[in-house]
Amino acid sequence: MSKEISAINKPTGEKHDNLEMRKTDRKEPVNIEDYVVSLPRWTQLPDISLYLEQVLELVNSSLENYLTADKSGKILTQTMVNNYVKQGYVTPPVKKRYDKIALASLIVIATLKDIFTIREISLLIELAVDVNEPQKSYDHFCKLIEESTRSALKQSVWNPIKTLGDPKGICSAAASAFANKYYVNRVFLAEEKE
Repeated sequence: MSKEISAINKPTGEKHDNLEMRKTDRKEPVNIEDYVVSLPRWTQLPDISLYLEQVLELVNSSLENYLTADKSGKILTQTMVNNYVKQGYVTPPVKKRYDKIALASLIVIATLKDIFTIREISLLIELAVDVNEPQKSYDHFCKLIEESTRSALKQSVWNPIKTLGDPKGICSAAASAFANKYYVNRVFLAEEKE
């Protein structure tokens, strides 16, 4: 059902610090669905508040196969989270525990931080939450990221349907920007680094 392309090498299944994939002598066609960015949905996030170490583990493990880590080998660090809280971009922890909204916000921030400034991401989150409930906005974002990365990897035209949750197409445009950068990193720049 899904098309295959030969421009991508299948990952080894190991954790990656960057988007490079295993180099083989010849490129084998792979299933594009293996590379579509799949973020945890609202119902998959823990219903209990988490300590920072747990938040970092969840966010980093959810994104490690898709995003480039920093020098420490992490996509999201304690310092980053502390700065986001200080600047008011993430709700502060209560008794050192972060709620589900903070966790979802951190996943969105970590996903988009290589493309937009934290302030811009914060504005996107505010815009989405003003239009919808947080869980609907977050799930819509996850869906857009999946659709846009699938389209970018297939090199097909992606025409997201405007919805009440994204009436101006702003979230769709942000997802498309992410997907295009992801595609360039995954397919072309990974080969250049080898």
